[in-house]
Amino acid sequence: MTEGLRLTKRDTEVLHDCYSHAVMSFSQVHHRHFPGKSVATVSNRLGRLKRAGYLRRYRVGVALLL
Repeated sequence: MTEGLRLTKRDTEVLHDCYSHAVMSFSQVHHRHFPGKSVATVSNRLGRLKRAGYLRRYRVGVALLL
């Protein structure tokens, strides 16, 4: 873990939800834990949690059927 990163109450709630649900989308985390905050704010905090080893990021492809 990275020194200097102090987990906030919101961080522990985000981590609990991600663990409980196995996977959460960025939009789900934003809506549930950062209402009224900018996308940049959410991205910055999740990035810090990722760099500290608390989260992993997965990109999921979407297939369009026409």
